[in-house]
Amino acid sequence: MLLAISVGNATTTLAVLSGQSVVHRFVVRTQDRTADETSLLLTQLLPVDVRPSFCIVSCVVPNALYAVTKGVRRAFSIECMVVGKGLKTGLKLRTDNPREVGSDRIVNAVAAIDTYGAPVVVVNFASALTVDCVNARGEYIGGAIAPGFKTTEDALFHATAQLPRVALAKPASPIGTTTVTAVQSGLYWGYTGLVDRLVEQCSTAVDGPVTVVGTGGFVTLLGDDCRTLDHQDRDLGLRGLALLHERNA
Repeated sequence: MLLAISVGNATTTLAVLSGQSVVHRFVVRTQDRTADETSLLLTQLLPVDVRPSFCIVSCVVPNALYAVTKGVRRAFSIECMVVGKGLKTGLKLRTDNPREVGSDRIVNAVAAIDTYGAPVVVVNFASALTVDCVNARGEYIGGAIAPGFKTTEDALFHATAQLPRVALAKPASPIGTTTVTAVQSGLYWGYTGLVDRLVEQCSTAVDGPVTVVGTGGFVTLLGDDCRTLDHQDRDLGLRGLALLHERNA
């Protein structure tokens, strides 16, 4: 059994995989935890009879990495493989500064190529919206970054005096008849429009017919109304972690 941990800015996904199949999945808030707190969290979440033999971690919050790796060691007496420098990915990064490319983007690209082939564009609906492009030769060539859906709502709430926080949901009508439904409409339909426009522009710069894959926490809410998405794949990053572990074990 493989324990795969993806630490994002807002949430952390912990999953146990058998091969590339997700057996258990948990999503918790990314917080400033100690190694002991992380160890306790892991032992509380995972069933008693589940003892992972291996672990791989992707982390975009540098301050959280130490507690995660040490917490795993204390909970299960195993060392963590960390996505980063020195790990064999099989992915060529054709960007001006490859070190800038986040581990989550690499993991998603690796899984997308394996599952859908190349060229492929991955749209990750997380704290930041990332659009990642892989050309027909299977090379990562860059992409686009925009504020995430929840981040956009947070910014609107904090930057205005009278607009309320709203539930992040699809409105019944694009024409809001209250302040709340008007904000929901602007957020939902504005955001899906943002996604489609970014995907269209990025896809034109990728050679060949492109497959577009949506993943991340908000893909289940927004994906059906993003007309540029060919697939919705919530487990893409977890399978990518499993693939990277196989290639480096």
